[in-house]
Amino acid sequence: MPTFEIIDPHIHLWNPWTTPRTVSPIVKLFGGWPWLAEQLLKTLSPKSVIEFVGDGEHYMRPYLPATYFSETGKYKVKGFVHVQADWQAKKPLDYADETKWLAGLENGPLAIIGEARLDDLLNLEKVLDAHLAASSRFKGVRDMLAAHPSKKVMRFSDSLDRMKTDDFRKGYAVVGSRNLSYDAFLYSNQLQDFCDLVEAIPDTPVVLDHFASPVGLMGPFCGVGQTENERTKIKEEWYEGMTRLANSPHVMIKLSGLLMPIVGWNFKVPNWPPSIAKMVDMIGPHIRFAIDTFGIDRCMFASNFPPDRVLVPFEYYYDVYFKVVEDLTESEKKKLFHDNAIRFYRLNETGT
Repeated sequence: MPTFEIIDPHIHLWNPWTTPRTVSPIVKLFGGWPWLAEQLLKTLSPKSVIEFVGDGEHYMRPYLPATYFSETGKYKVKGFVHVQADWQAKKPLDYADETKWLAGLENGPLAIIGEARLDDLLNLEKVLDAHLAASSRFKGVRDMLAAHPSKKVMRFSDSLDRMKTDDFRKGYAVVGSRNLSYDAFLYSNQLQDFCDLVEAIPDTPVVLDHFASPVGLMGPFCGVGQTENERTKIKEEWYEGMTRLANSPHVMIKLSGLLMPIVGWNFKVPNWPPSIAKMVDMIGPHIRFAIDTFGIDRCMFASNFPPDRVLVPFEYYYDVYFKVVEDLTESEKKKLFHDNAIRFYRLNETGT
């Protein structure tokens, strides 16, 4: 057990009963019959969405601070960072309503990463102003870029080439000019294009979410990673991209998301999850590669809850994390689990 408190720099809060989410209409109409609501969600959602979430049940239930803290178990968590989570906006300024909602929650986020379309240059500054007016805890933006060549894999961006456009790059630069940071969610097949972006615009602080989510790394997922040779190629290209990205010293990385279904876990098999030791053997080398490549001062562990709870509980996840870095000093561990998040998201020592 660590002697310090943990900052969890990546979770998602929602309440489909009271806030506009994709599942809100179904929940409001059929939430009294959870089995029916879940079946409707499976029927109406594209297969790529169902495969990505693994189990849609927890997306249909409120996930609020009290729920999160009830799941952290033996680990003492000082606080967390909320990252934008499916807020359905009818117009651009509505994205700031998520920040306003979060600011009103009891025991809410220490920092808020909101949504804004970076290539919507007509509205971007106004949206950022609205976020900042809604809460002093608004620290940055996530405009999701994740897209894969396979149409079977869920896309969060309209185009594989969106980050290459002049408008996106101008918006990305605006984020940095406003003393805000950028959370980057993309897939590993996009890493080289992302390196081009961060190398061209080095003044925007950025953190790579979820190791760049290597689709099919650990096993077949929606037709990706079908063979051992294909998975080896995915790993090699992923490592190559992360190595290049680490050459940009202003880029940090979140050690999170390796237990999302999209990485290729068959979590519906008997006796899942495997032992802590077995999981350490499977994902530990990837975590240590990232730490060795980016350096301890540029990495931060995160839970990505509740999406990752589809596969494992919080305590299991952090047991794995601490086992992977058990040879590091207490000071080095504190950087990975606390200090680096405080520094990157510009929190003071009291987490406010």
